[in-house]
Amino acid sequence: MMNERNEFPNPEEPFMSTMKKRRGTKKVDVEGMQTCIWPIAGAMIAHGATTCDPTTRSLRPLRRHIRVPGHEIPQRLSNTLEQYKMDHRSDYEIFKEHRRLRARAKPGYISQKTSADSKKIWNNWSQEEKDEAVQRLRDADRAGIELKDVPTDAEGDDEIDDDEESDDAGAADLGDLPDAADEEADDDYEGSAEDGDTAMGGPRKDMFRAYDDSEGKMRGERQVARKRYGKGKASDLDDVDWVYQKHLGSGGNGSAHLWVHVDGKGVIQDRIAVKDCWTDGPFHWGSIKFWDGDPRDMAPEDRLPVEVEAMQACQEKPGSHRIAGIRDHSVDFNRMAYRIIMPFYARGDFITIIDKADDDYHVPEPFIWCAFEALADACLVMERASIREADKAPDGWKEIVHRDIKPDNVFLAARNPKSFPSYPQPVLADFGGCIMTSKDDILNPTAYADSTGTAGYFAPEQHAYEDKTTYEAVFIARQQSWTNIYQIGRVIMSLMNAPAPETLSEDEIKKGAVQEYLSTDPLYDDPEGWKDHEWFKPETEEKYSKELQNSAKSCVKYKPDERITAVKLKGKILRRSGGVRNGKGKDFAKGLRSKKVAKGGEGDLRGWRRKDKYAVGLVRPEK
Repeated sequence: MMNERNEFPNPEEPFMSTMKKRRGTKKVDVEGMQTCIWPIAGAMIAHGATTCDPTTRSLRPLRRHIRVPGHEIPQRLSNTLEQYKMDHRSDYEIFKEHRRLRARAKPGYISQKTSADSKKIWNNWSQEEKDEAVQRLRDADRAGIELKDVPTDAEGDDEIDDDEESDDAGAADLGDLPDAADEEADDDYEGSAEDGDTAMGGPRKDMFRAYDDSEGKMRGERQVARKRYGKGKASDLDDVDWVYQKHLGSGGNGSAHLWVHVDGKGVIQDRIAVKDCWTDGPFHWGSIKFWDGDPRDMAPEDRLPVEVEAMQACQEKPGSHRIAGIRDHSVDFNRMAYRIIMPFYARGDFITIIDKADDDYHVPEPFIWCAFEALADACLVMERASIREADKAPDGWKEIVHRDIKPDNVFLAARNPKSFPSYPQPVLADFGGCIMTSKDDILNPTAYADSTGTAGYFAPEQHAYEDKTTYEAVFIARQQSWTNIYQIGRVIMSLMNAPAPETLSEDEIKKGAVQEYLSTDPLYDDPEGWKDHEWFKPETEEKYSKELQNSAKSCVKYKPDERITAVKLKGKILRRSGGVRNGKGKDFAKGLRSKKVAKGGEGDLRGWRRKDKYAVGLVRPEK
């Protein structure tokens, strides 16, 4: 989609026409901006905002590049921004910053080593340990105690278990929800409001007003209350008694908990992950995008949130094992909330796999082919309700566009003895941001180009842009199966480019060194330049076959109609991983599609083997 000057829209400048590029530095004509946006913008930029609001999305590229000579942030706003940052940081960011401040005061401080140690400690903690540690830091902050003055937890804070296959390895046992939209930051990016380049000013100092951070505090309190609700609200699934076991994780609008059913001897008979989902209020609850169908034309008992409808639609279809299951659901119209009951996936997610990569170990190529095939199957199910090439989509089928495919949302299920028996099977989960669309959907693309998803994994068509001449909205294309294809390509690149560096330079970001932690998509500056873009680190190109690299790159074309289709992608994967019966193609999976690899042998995957303490047949452990 080109504008009147036959140029592709530039997503780096979607809503700020006064922004000018000068040798890679963004400068802003502050006289042309409304006064009221400065306090909020200042807070968001200092925090490194990753919000999906289209009007603020344009602020992301300003993060380290705003220079307004002669204007400094007033002290009262500066103090408010510090509080804003604390209230809106993710748990891991607060934990990491605390350790950095404590370590900086000690002799021999090395930033990269401290950051790496913090990450290892965090990944080896249980969710309860994380919650307790971060709550202690938040309480201290509210009491006026600076983070640098809060001592580290003496119990295990500095003890790291180097056993990579530890029974207690990893973060949550999966079922974890993604961080809230305003908490999704590049965890390993060292830049912050303390950077000298992040000076924020306005037309006149007396126009500033203090940013009211009460909403941020209320958001945190609301999340705690919702977690408490999920813990106390038992499920009535199958009319059996369910016993609360543990908190799995929380996101911006949801909280997940593990519940088990035990017999009289305390032996686990069944287990479920219960996800409680809240909306952002009447505006969200009443949106036509939230429901499957127009809620005004449906009786309350017939309405289903799109997330629930999409998950149910994928069940019992050829290839449905590639989609997270749903066992039951309920909708509470009075509370504007709903509940999803799912299987419990105890082996982690793709982040579990990525975190195990280091300079001496990379994710094995056979597993990446296994993951590629699983995600391609998921795309086929969402597109046409079947992974079989001969099948056509059923009459009335609505294509499902996930919109938030990322490593966090790909869970690890049990191994399949008939397909890559050495590896856990990837399962696509968390359909909270999905849409269900068809060729005659009048909302596509205009209503769906709302930047729902995660920075670094957005397909270009997920954003609305502004024509530089007419100032009218510009939409690249509809969101449909090709949007899913783009995102699975980025996920595969994340596996290939692991490990992520502890710090990211602008150079590394622009060269695509890390897909997982990108806060913006710098390639949008020059869509035509994507053909020559360096998607992989040099060492990545040496580790993996050209066939795997090219297959991933075929998914991430700027123009959606140039991307490979799900059907062709599945065929290409089969021909390159030993999946064709007549022996055509070359097997870059090294025969592991049909045989097992010994633990520690070539092709062995680290990070997913862990003792399942909540497996059916075991005695229920203490909480």
